[in-house]
Amino acid sequence: MKTFSMGVALLAAALFSQPVQAGLITGWSITSGSAPLTGASTASPTLGDGSPNSADNSSLAASFPSITLAIPGDTITLTGSVTMSGITVSSQQFRLALFDGSPTAVNLSYIAAPGNGTTGQPIVWRRTSGAFSSFATTVGTGTPPGVNIADGTYDFELSITVTPASGLLINASLNDGTNEFLNLGAGLTSGPASTTVPATFSNVGFLAGGSLDADQMAFRNIDVTFTSGIPEPTTLALAALLLGCFTTCLRRRSAVATC
Repeated sequence: MKTFSMGVALLAAALFSQPVQAGLITGWSITSGSAPLTGASTASPTLGDGSPNSADNSSLAASFPSITLAIPGDTITLTGSVTMSGITVSSQQFRLALFDGSPTAVNLSYIAAPGNGTTGQPIVWRRTSGAFSSFATTVGTGTPPGVNIADGTYDFELSITVTPASGLLINASLNDGTNEFLNLGAGLTSGPASTTVPATFSNVGFLAGGSLDADQMAFRNIDVTFTSGIPEPTTLALAALLLGCFTTCLRRRSAVATC
């Protein structure tokens, strides 16, 4: 009976945490600068052609069906990887963002930028107007990584979650498998006083800043996932069925024990 109950609990937990919307992001375009762009119709676009500074001082973005974060636990997550080449050391010059509106006139944008060395702190900004990737209101900063970003491949993630207090919790990561350049600890909270929930997102964007001097930024498998804070009706029904089965088994066991 103990094994059965543990199995029911684990299955129910898995059901309640299933993502309900996910997708690779395609349809990329240059939103600032003049860097060449290839793979625009795929989830793996490449900014720059590898010649000196050809990916420099440019941004790209793509849209997806609108996702609204409304209740505690609702989460949107951006993931993927990028291979950087020809870059110089410059804190906060690579930026990733989830935003709503247009690339040059956002309704809401959260922008994460990594740190460098011992003094360059990673940072998250929030914008409610203007270009999606520009300097804006600071939500918070993290710990300098202790090493500089260099040419190489990095996995990235940016997630935004509604908190029980109806604020937004932002977590971000940029790592090369050894070092974390967006180490925000337990995350940064943009509280109810400064952020309205529900919050809608419909675009993802990246910036290769002018001081980065990038020759190329090759992105791979850019994906956005939405996880609801509550399960879908079918999931609720299945969970109720599991609970009913478990209760029936307990009753049968109790009846046998009293015979």
